[in-house]
Amino acid sequence: GQSFMVGHKALEWLVSRHKEGKDTDDLKIVYPIKEGRVEDWEAMTELLRNVFVNEMKVGSHPNCTVMLTDTPMTTEEYRIQFCRVLFSEFRIPSLCIANRGTMALFDSGRSTGVALVSAGDISHAVPVYKGFCLPHATICSKLGGKSVTEILKEGLKRLEIKEASLPAWEPIMEDVREKACFTVQMKAKKSLLEKFVGHKEDERFRHIQLETFLNPTKLEVKVDQRVKKNEAQKEVKKRHKRHLEKLSLTLVKESKNKMKRGFESVLQGEKKRLNLDDSMLYELPKGADGEIISVCDLLRYVSSEALFSPHSIVGNEESMLGLQDLLFKSIKMCDTYLQPLLSSNIVAAGELVEMPGFAQRLEEELYHLVDEMFRDKLQVSLIPALRRRDACWRGGSMFATIPTFSNIKFSRESFQEDEKMASKRYF
Repeated sequence: GQSFMVGHKALEWLVSRHKEGKDTDDLKIVYPIKEGRVEDWEAMTELLRNVFVNEMKVGSHPNCTVMLTDTPMTTEEYRIQFCRVLFSEFRIPSLCIANRGTMALFDSGRSTGVALVSAGDISHAVPVYKGFCLPHATICSKLGGKSVTEILKEGLKRLEIKEASLPAWEPIMEDVREKACFTVQMKAKKSLLEKFVGHKEDERFRHIQLETFLNPTKLEVKVDQRVKKNEAQKEVKKRHKRHLEKLSLTLVKESKNKMKRGFESVLQGEKKRLNLDDSMLYELPKGADGEIISVCDLLRYVSSEALFSPHSIVGNEESMLGLQDLLFKSIKMCDTYLQPLLSSNIVAAGELVEMPGFAQRLEEELYHLVDEMFRDKLQVSLIPALRRRDACWRGGSMFATIPTFSNIKFSRESFQEDEKMASKRYF
């Protein structure tokens, strides 16, 4: 959902979700959550305090049950730590922890299906059968809204907006992404990618990855050794940064030649189909000079294309699986008799769902995977929705009203007696 900035100055905390701009230059900006997990527990505690006291106005020791939707694939130790914070710091009487993917599916009125949940810098595919998550087939990709924002920032920086990469501008860039970016149809993607990237999308690489996954005993398949190599995290980040810089330079060059290269007519057609404005002008907050910036169409498109074609846009990173491949892989990891049930009940939730063209493109990509690449007999159906950005929250609120909820939540006293209650009652 929204980005929160937690800064500290003279040992005092400021919690804000506003687009502060240059007003935050004298603060250290901290984002407590990375890849769906809390990394700074002190900052997270202050953020929760702000939520209880200022946002919900229930006081620092709320006398109510808390329903917590948890990121898929978290460990027992992580959930226990979260329980300790809520029970010891805020003295809540009882707590329920539920899987975010399961709650997103509940919001659609289903108890069986697969949920694609995207938040921040990570996306998860969560298969659910009769209300229970299937952990062995829950997988993730390090692609999300933040991935789109990074490309957007690099492109704007090359287009003479130097402040775009400043930490204080992160909420501003996220807002630009939400208002500017859009996805195109597959037929438009093919011509745009070939012209922009300078080579065809690496379908062969994707096909080999998925084919090796489906047929692990197929020894003759040779996977790209650069991807297989166990590199240090710092080296991966350096290569990713170099690729983004190269991409942004190419973007500036190609955006100037878009009329000659035929980008303009294709993008104009897609904007008309999605009922988007011809030009994207964004007014910066007053703290950030109050200027009006223009975001070119090519940047608006290429930034979001990374969600479906990460190998072409941000390089062959094994941890960055296209969202359509993520769903396909998750479904195929389930028992054969469950696969038709899951593929016909796909729910997408999170910040990316409201991006113009996203749902149609995701369904198109899945059809392409099933019908053309692997000749599978699965029927693909993406459940339509008007608002799925807050699906996890709404699904959780619905779940909290069912009669059996009282049997799933656990009290502070029972947690103090047995801390593993955080996993025993995990739904």
